Amino acid sequence: MEYIERNLYQQDSASQIHNTTDIFRIMRESIDEGQKLVIGSTATLTTLVLSVVVPMANSRDFAVCTVNVGDSLAYVFSEEHGVRELTIGSRDMESHRNIRFCDGALGPALGEAPDLTNMTFSISVVKRGDIVILTSDGVSDNFDPVIAGEAEASPEFDGSGCRLEPGHDQPKDEDKEDNSHDSGHEKPVFSPAERQEQTELMMNEVLRTDNMPNDDLHSAQVVCSKLLQFAIENTNNKRSAQQSANAVLESAKQHKEHDTPKETVADIRKHLRSLPGKLDHASVVAFVVGHHGIPEESEEEE
Repeated sequence: MEYIERNLYQQDSASQIHNTTDIFRIMRESIDEGQKLVIGSTATLTTLVLSVVVPMANSRDFAVCTVNVGDSLAYVFSEEHGVRELTIGSRDMESHRNIRFCDGALGPALGEAPDLTNMTFSISVVKRGDIVILTSDGVSDNFDPVIAGEAEASPEFDGSGCRLEPGHDQPKDEDKEDNSHDSGHEKPVFSPAERQEQTELMMNEVLRTDNMPNDDLHSAQVVCSKLLQFAIENTNNKRSAQQSANAVLESAKQHKEHDTPKETVADIRKHLRSLPGKLDHASVVAFVVGHHGIPEESEEEE
């Protein structure tokens, strides 16, 4: 962020920015700077999504330039069109994602080099009042109908291969995510593209629901609050089960009991996988396009 601030917004640097190609160049360079910081610290792997919103010349519209690495995603929410993903090009729609091990990460992913396999550059036109949303997978994945336990992944599409975190072998069958959550009724079966479409629809539904009489759909704060609250509620059962399992294993350890049987650990893991939701770091940032302190009339005069 310091690199972007220094090279994109400071007066001397801003005079050298002529088009979106220049903006993307600076965003790409900032990823290299971020990689240096991660390697120089005690941090391990991290995904990343960046967006820069700029006014378009001779237009009342804006351009949003987005770069992402890994499974941190970006969306735009508008009153007219609802929610649409800006980072859709970062995934292969011919295969189901491995939600536990994603392609793309900064840090020591490939030795001391980052994994930029799915680094994606995207540009889209947005309007004043649209809301650009950046999320970690701990938020966005919980809107996926398969992960939420509302649907099943179509078996006609294979799961995607992936780079594994250092020290991890290829996941065994018993360690893979169970997407066939038992709810007692037949569920729809979705392809990867349909899962992505349904994710957008669910986000749109959540954001358009008035939880409180004074909810402002055009408030970035309300947008962040609604998305985070949905992720929290969708993972409540899994979180409680995880905490209970941790307590049981810790109690056995403290009482110096014999090692917990592998069958017991496997049963616990299987039960956790059967519950809907994804427990992961949850972060979300939202920005209302055009709300940067300059009156609309002033922009038109310029």
